[in-house]
Amino acid sequence: NGVGAERAMRGPGMNVREQVLGWDPLRSLDYRLMEGAPIACHQGRVELKPVEGGTELTWSIRYRAKIPGTSGIVQRAMDKMLGAALPRLKQLAESG
Repeated sequence: NGVGAERAMRGPGMNVREQVLGWDPLRSLDYRLMEGAPIACHQGRVELKPVEGGTELTWSIRYRAKIPGTSGIVQRAMDKMLGAALPRLKQLAESG
């Protein structure tokens, strides 16, 4: 982990590689997708903020679809993927 680290993630229908651009432990992570998705210029930021009773997570993503006119399809696919991943992330974080 840390700035410059590269990570590979594999799963059903997914095989991506990303690079960490910024890392502030317990606060934020900035990354870019390097390969493995039908999008270009993908950059993301995950921010954590303490709130009463827990932590608020904000995940921002900027990208461009590689195939013109497919942004809506890509957005729905990403919404579905994040909708499945975030509850699992919450469960892992709460279990310590």
